[in-house]
Amino acid sequence: MYIILFILLLSGCSSYELDPLFENKLPLYNNITLEIVSVEGFSPDPDGLKSFEASLLRYHFCRKLIIVQRTVLIKPENIVPWNLTGLQMFEAANKTIKNAENKQDLNIFASFLPGPYIQGKINGLAGLQYSEGSFAIFKNFASDHEEIVLLHEFGHLMLIADDSHSPDRKPINEERPNHCNNHECIMFWQVTSDIKDFDLNCRREIAKLLENK
Repeated sequence: MYIILFILLLSGCSSYELDPLFENKLPLYNNITLEIVSVEGFSPDPDGLKSFEASLLRYHFCRKLIIVQRTVLIKPENIVPWNLTGLQMFEAANKTIKNAENKQDLNIFASFLPGPYIQGKINGLAGLQYSEGSFAIFKNFASDHEEIVLLHEFGHLMLIADDSHSPDRKPINEERPNHCNNHECIMFWQVTSDIKDFDLNCRREIAKLLENK
């Protein structure tokens, strides 16, 4: 049952200091549409979404971020630990926006859910990117760092600090594949209060994406 349905059109009005790596770079996408479906009581923090928007614009990922957001009701007794199959089923039941029909736009599905996520030895994740166009945020594990988790999972979608995408990059975290080993970087494997932004290596990867556009 849909409880809330609304659309936010977010245009780049935030001010920030431009990183020299991104001067004269065209945005990677014209529009990024983020379809958010959250379980009632676990909706995203508005300030976290604003921070996420500002970062996407700052690093020229898009000209405009479009957020389509709604909440669904799940009975408490039906909320169980998530696994990959559960995430895929939730997406199949709730995704309404199809993949973009052109390479200039990108559509992403994001679910905001109660945790935990348990699969094998994995337990207690704050977020998980589980397909080429989808990720999940587990609100009660993301804590006060929701904007960092959002940007981290988006970074995975963009293959930032990805071992297969960047085989020659040093450093890559040897103990945590597809993550940066800088504890102050967005792409570090664990959310901590030390994280500030993408580090230089990750920013160089983002700039290279723009060059290859």
